[in-house]
Amino acid sequence: MDVWRITVAVVRRWYVFLPLLALTLLAALQVGAATPTQHQVSATAILVAGDASSEEQTSAYGGRSATAEVLVVVLDAPEVREAIEAEGLVRDYEVRAEDDLSIIDFVALGDTRAEGLATVTAVVDLARQELAERQTAADIPPGDRLEMQVLQPPHVAEVVAEGKLRNMAIVGVLGAALSLLAAILFDDIVGLLKHWKRHPRRRATTGKDDVDAVPNSPDSGDEATTDPRDGSRGRTESGPDEQETASILTSAADDTPPATPVQGSRTDPVQVGNSSDGHP
Repeated sequence: MDVWRITVAVVRRWYVFLPLLALTLLAALQVGAATPTQHQVSATAILVAGDASSEEQTSAYGGRSATAEVLVVVLDAPEVREAIEAEGLVRDYEVRAEDDLSIIDFVALGDTRAEGLATVTAVVDLARQELAERQTAADIPPGDRLEMQVLQPPHVAEVVAEGKLRNMAIVGVLGAALSLLAAILFDDIVGLLKHWKRHPRRRATTGKDDVDAVPNSPDSGDEATTDPRDGSRGRTESGPDEQETASILTSAADDTPPATPVQGSRTDPVQVGNSSDGHP
């Protein structure tokens, strides 16, 4: 089916296409309303030296940039994510360190504002705790230890509606396609029904014409009658005109007087013996 036929079918069955399209729009709005809007929360921290007089403070892992990378690896461990999830927070957070810097970024995407803020706050606190415990285990003097300072506290950086718009677009495209298909199928079904209604009449008319055109044969099941008066055989009463003609011929035959026998046409029997007048 080409584009022109599809367009004609949709325009002709607009009363099917438009209501379905309106239902599709309503369904897309319902899906958009049911899809929660996500909040992207972020925070930024930096590793600084405990002794301000030290230019390059080291830890058990080396310099500050190396320590930041180690913290990223530790916080990305599955057991740490499971501990965060056990508190009812978001498991899929992100921790990344800037290249050759001691700056660490924390990002979490929560369904609600409170969930996102709580998740980032918990991860920042866990990073500070891991840094302190590992330096203590390495017997680093308190004055030589690195500290983590929060440059930007957890805050809502962006309201993400990507999932909401994506779901609405999917519902809209599928609904519009189904509406178009329903209109085309309905138009085809109506056309077939109209064709089926006309076809039996045409077939019956054609069959009647064929019967009138072809004379009946003895095998056709019609009973042939024989006129005893005119001696014709095998004539079939197929119509009122022929019956009327046969009736006229029969009446004419009944009104015809019987023929007078001709004298001498029949030989009298010869009587043997004497007659009544005595002559032999």
